[in-house]
Amino acid sequence: MTIEKKEITLKKAIMLSVIGMFFLSSVFAVSNTKVRKDSPFMNHGKYLAPQEKVPTMTSPDTGVKNDFSLSTRNPNAVLVDSSSNGYGLVVSSTRPIDNDGDWWTIAYRQYAGIGTTHGQLGAAGTDDIMAVDDWNVYTNVNSNGNPEWGGGGICEDGTCAQARYPSAVASEEYPYAIWNEYTAENSTYGGRPYYTYDEFGWDGDSYAYPINIDLEWFNEARDQWVGSAQYSFDSDMDMGVLNVVYNDWTRNNVYLFHTEVVEDGLAIFGSEQNPLNLPAHFGDSGYITSPLMTTNDNGDGAVAVLGIFAGNDVANGVCDESAHSCNHIPIFKLTDDHGMTFYGDPATDGYYFIPDNVFDDIMTNQIMPNTDAYGDDEFGWDVDYCMNYDINGDGSVEDDANSQDYDGDGVIEEMEEAGAYQIEDWFSWYDWDFRVDAEGDIHAIMSVVPQSLEFVHHLENASGFYYLTCDKEDIANPGEVNTEDGWRWSFLMSGGDTWTWDVDGDTFSEIFDTHPNLSFASDDEDVIWAVVNMAEMGDYVDEATERTATDCRNWDVYVPTLTDRTNWSMDIWVLKSVDGGSTWSEPFNVTNTPGYFDDGVYNGPEEMYPHTPAFSDSENVYFMYQMPNWEWNEIGDPAAADHMNWVYVGFSDGGNPLSVNEDNAEATIPGSFELTQNYPNPFNPSTTINFTVPNFSDVKISVFDINGKLVNTLVDASYSSGTYNIMWDGDDSNGNKVAAGIYMYNLTSNETSITNKMILIK
Repeated sequence: MTIEKKEITLKKAIMLSVIGMFFLSSVFAVSNTKVRKDSPFMNHGKYLAPQEKVPTMTSPDTGVKNDFSLSTRNPNAVLVDSSSNGYGLVVSSTRPIDNDGDWWTIAYRQYAGIGTTHGQLGAAGTDDIMAVDDWNVYTNVNSNGNPEWGGGGICEDGTCAQARYPSAVASEEYPYAIWNEYTAENSTYGGRPYYTYDEFGWDGDSYAYPINIDLEWFNEARDQWVGSAQYSFDSDMDMGVLNVVYNDWTRNNVYLFHTEVVEDGLAIFGSEQNPLNLPAHFGDSGYITSPLMTTNDNGDGAVAVLGIFAGNDVANGVCDESAHSCNHIPIFKLTDDHGMTFYGDPATDGYYFIPDNVFDDIMTNQIMPNTDAYGDDEFGWDVDYCMNYDINGDGSVEDDANSQDYDGDGVIEEMEEAGAYQIEDWFSWYDWDFRVDAEGDIHAIMSVVPQSLEFVHHLENASGFYYLTCDKEDIANPGEVNTEDGWRWSFLMSGGDTWTWDVDGDTFSEIFDTHPNLSFASDDEDVIWAVVNMAEMGDYVDEATERTATDCRNWDVYVPTLTDRTNWSMDIWVLKSVDGGSTWSEPFNVTNTPGYFDDGVYNGPEEMYPHTPAFSDSENVYFMYQMPNWEWNEIGDPAAADHMNWVYVGFSDGGNPLSVNEDNAEATIPGSFELTQNYPNPFNPSTTINFTVPNFSDVKISVFDINGKLVNTLVDASYSSGTYNIMWDGDDSNGNKVAAGIYMYNLTSNETSITNKMILIK
C-alpha cells in the first residue's frame, strides 16, 4: 500500500490537451498501483504489433532538447550508429546481436539522411568488444541494385528497400543479417524475408546482394513480418544451421525456415514449416506474440510464443473447459535436431507450455504476501488511502478546513480509505524472452501483473518480471513447483514505477516499451544474466507537491505528472545468477542517466529496447540498445520509436552480484544492508520486517511514530552476514498496543541508516 497517485504523464506539454482530457473520466482517483483494464492506456490483453508510420516531416529537427551527460556508472558502451527511427529493435523476439568466439555482429535500421528511406539496413562487427571503439560499420546492406520489388537502399521516389525487424547471426566464418522487406506486394504488407552475409568473411567489407529465404514466396499471398533467427553448428553434419521463424500477417500463422545446406556462407533454405498452428489450436491472435527462436550447438532448441489456447476468450473473460490452460502463458515446441523437426506433448495437441500450477504458486507465494490486508482478510487486497494534513500544526487534522471525511465513516482521520480492490488473477504482457541453454534446459523471463475485476495492479514486489526455468528432461513430466525436477521461478524486478506511466505521450503504458532478456555464460553453466530496461523514479520534488498529490481534498481532481518527481528515466538494469537461476543479485542500474523536468517537459534520456546474445561470459553480459534523440523526428508522432534513435553496444559486470559461499553452494553473500517493505502492509495486528546484513555488524531496528518519537526497539544485536526477519505486534516498548496510523521503521548500523514507512490499521 502506498498513498501516492500516478496514472499518466506526458512527455510534451502540447499533448496534455489532446490526451489528458480523455483520461480524466477514466482514471481519476485511482492509486499508483492500478490502471483500468479497459483503458486504452493499458490496451489490456491485445498484442500491440508495432505499426510504423510513413515519414511526413520535411524539417525533422522539431523535438525537445536533450541535454545530458552520461553517468560514471554507465557501462562500457559505444555509439555505433543511428537509425532514422527506432522500430528496428522494438520487438523483443528479434535477435539483433550475436557472437562466435571473439567476433561480434549486430544488425539494425540505419540512418540514411534527411528525407530518405527509413528502411536502410546497417550492420557492424568487431573482434574486440571490450575495446568498445573498435566497431566497423557497413552501410546499406539491403541494397540489391534492381530487385524485383523496387530500387536500392537510398531513394527519394518511394521505390527503395524497406527493411524491417532485423536479426543478426554469427557463424564461425561469416556474419549474417536477416530481416524482412516491406514490399507492399503479393499480400497485405508484402513482408518478404531476406538475408545477406559478408562474402569475404569476418571484416571482409563485402556484403552480398540480399538473398531470398522463402524461395516459394510468390506461390501464395505470403506476408512474413517479425522474424527471429538463430544459428547453431551441427557437428555430425560438419555444417552450420540457420533457423528463422516469422509471424505471417496475412495468413495469421507462424512459419519457420530451416537451412538444408550452408556452404561457404551461402545458405539454402527449405520450404516453410508450420511448427505452431495458430488457427487450429490457439485463441485470438491479438493475444499472441511474435514467435521466438532459440537453439544451441547440441541441436536443442525451441520455437515459442506467449499466448492463449483455443477456448480462452480473454476479451469476454470466458474460458472453455476444453482449453489446455486459461492463462496467458509461454507455449512452445522443442527440437533436438537443430530445427529439422519439432515435438511437444501429444496430450495437448503437440505443445508444451508452462503449467498453471507454476503461476498458482507465484500467486500464493509472491503476489499475495505483497498485497494489503482488508476487513477480515490478512492479505489479498490493494487498498488506497488519501491523507488529511495537520496544516495549522495543532496536532490534529479534525479541525483543519481542508480535511475531509473521504471514506464517509463519520470521523475525520489522518489517513482515509479511498478504495479497496480484491486481487483475483493476473495477466502477462508481450515483451519477454525464451532461451535454451547449452544443455537444452528451458529458461523464460516474462511479466506477471496482478488484477482485480476492474483494474490491473502494479503492486511492489508482485507486478514485475519473473524468471522461470525447467530442465529439458523434466519438461514432459515436471515435478512439484520449485523442486529440482520441476518448474522453478524467481521474482526479478518490480515494474510499477515504469508501467503506470505514459512518458512519451503515445497513449500507451510503458509496459509496451520494456524488454527483458536472458544471456548465458559460455564459460560457466551456472551463470545466467538478465538485462532489462526499466525506469528509475525519483521522490516528489518537495513536500508541498507530495501533499497536493495525496491530499484527500484533491484526490478526485488531481492528475499527477512526472513533473512532480525529481527524476524519471528509462535505464538498463542487469541481474546475475551464479547458481543456475536459483538466486539472483539485486537489479543494478548500469546506465543510471537521470531524466529531468526542470522546464515542465520531459528532457530524457532513455536507454531502451535492449537485446542480448544467447551467450555472454561469466564476467560480463553484452547487449545492444537504443536511445531516442528527442530533437529529431521525421514521423511527427511522440513515441520514442518515431524519433531518430542512437544505436549502442555495451557490456557490464552487473555491479555487485551475488557470490557463492564455498561451504554452502546455496548460500549467498549480500552486497549491502537492505531493509525491505514490511508485509502485510497495512497490517493488523502484526507485520514482518526482513533485513539483510552484508557482514558481521551491530544492527538496531527501531519503530517511530509520525512525529519522530521512539515507539519500540525491535532489534539491538550483532548479526553475521545473511538475511533475517523480525515481527512487530503493534506494541510499544512497554507492551501496550499503539494507535492506528503511520509509523516509520529504521535500521542503523555504523554509518548506515535506512528508513521505511508502514501503516497500522484497526
